[in-house]
Amino acid sequence: TAILKAWESADGKADNLYQTLIRALSQVPDVEKGLMRIFHKTATPNEFVTVLEAILKTGRQLAVLGTSEGGKDVRDAPLLSLLLSHASSSELLQTVMTELCALNVEAAKKSDKVNLLKDSPRFPELGRLRTEVASSEDNMTEILRQIRRDMKDHSLKYVTVSQTEYLIELDTHRTPPKTWLKISSTKKVNRYHPAEVREGLKELEVSRAKLEIACGVAWSDFLDSFRTRVPGLFKSAVNALASLDCLKALAKLATHPDYTRPVIVDSKRHMRLEVVR
Repeated sequence: TAILKAWESADGKADNLYQTLIRALSQVPDVEKGLMRIFHKTATPNEFVTVLEAILKTGRQLAVLGTSEGGKDVRDAPLLSLLLSHASSSELLQTVMTELCALNVEAAKKSDKVNLLKDSPRFPELGRLRTEVASSEDNMTEILRQIRRDMKDHSLKYVTVSQTEYLIELDTHRTPPKTWLKISSTKKVNRYHPAEVREGLKELEVSRAKLEIACGVAWSDFLDSFRTRVPGLFKSAVNALASLDCLKALAKLATHPDYTRPVIVDSKRHMRLEVVR
């Protein structure tokens, strides 16, 4: 009976309710599969953000159904009301927002783990190592200033070619200091790594490697924390979304000709469905 009541509330007699369900559920990805990958720690940062953003967007749309505008239709169907409460609870939406706020969403979409987690008390080591990397990069900038002074050429700058960073280009007719190591060349320029650049670059690469390792560990810890704190809350939401999707399909089917709501009749005999055409 509860299922039939929910179906009736979504079958087009409450047009606003039905259309809101259609909009909210039409583009939901497979959140159950996504959550399983998250809980098994096989999800990429992009998958993590995609799943949580889908739950947040859908939850906000479904939450509108509990307002005064659509609340009566929902209250008339207790099962529908229960499903909506699980899929759009304030606790669920707040949890999703909290988790997303800990991440750099743009970095997540690029699966850039180094810039994925924001600096926070949860991961103090990341802040320290990012400062260390920034210090090494500042050192490279100071090295360039010194090279310009030594070469009496303030137009010199670093270039990156084929993923090789901090190269200094000189015209082919110019002779570099003996400590400069030639890396590559064209018809017009030769590219070098001066000795001081090589030393600074080693320091920078060590700092970057330490940060990359720490970010990988922090991401793993982040997923561990997520899956131990919220499984019940998200499982209820996923089950509710699946049930709502079924009701949406039934509601769509009920708008076709020759379909009607079954009537459950109480009697001393076994309960039966009466089909009226």
